[in-house]
Amino acid sequence: MQYGISIPSSLKDLAKNPLDAKYTASFVPVSAAQALAEDFKIAKTRPADKDTIKPTQNPTLILNRPVRIFSAFKAIDMTPEVKGHWVVQGSKIIFQHKHPLPEGDYKVTIADSLTDLHGNKLNSGTSFGFVVKDFASKNFAGKSDDEKEVARLVEAMFDAYLTADLGRFSGYFHEHFRMQAGSELSSRADFLEQIRESTSRKERR
Repeated sequence: MQYGISIPSSLKDLAKNPLDAKYTASFVPVSAAQALAEDFKIAKTRPADKDTIKPTQNPTLILNRPVRIFSAFKAIDMTPEVKGHWVVQGSKIIFQHKHPLPEGDYKVTIADSLTDLHGNKLNSGTSFGFVVKDFASKNFAGKSDDEKEVARLVEAMFDAYLTADLGRFSGYFHEHFRMQAGSELSSRADFLEQIRESTSRKERR
């Protein structure tokens, strides 16, 4: 049986921006046996090979089956090395960086030792590369390194908020700021205002 999904353009994100167009898709469910008959493989990477991302974005692997968590620790390597770790969420593996990624060229290598929940290895090892570019760097002219770091931190938190990635948002936000219960962020201006208020309270203490 084939199923369909339809998402109207009236759908809005947390900043109240509507979807740019109506989205439709269809899919056909398969049995567990059929799914396991297919090789364990990487279905997609974000970014795609040779694409460019912002420092606040998170490199992600999407596989065709859920991943065995511990197999990911040694199977994936990213160069140059940056502070952070890979997080397994079902069939997704997301790199959670501690700070926004520095600009430059990166390469992610995945060994065939990566396994699914049934112990099946990846059909073949592979790699992909991407470029990190800070498109807002022109706005940092004359700013100190501390000011740049705060600006990138704010951008990372806001990106996480808009994508409803509460784990990443919490990791960035609560380490540095406090927000009153019941606060609602509907725009970047609201977000920055909350941070200013939080910082003022912290300075008064």
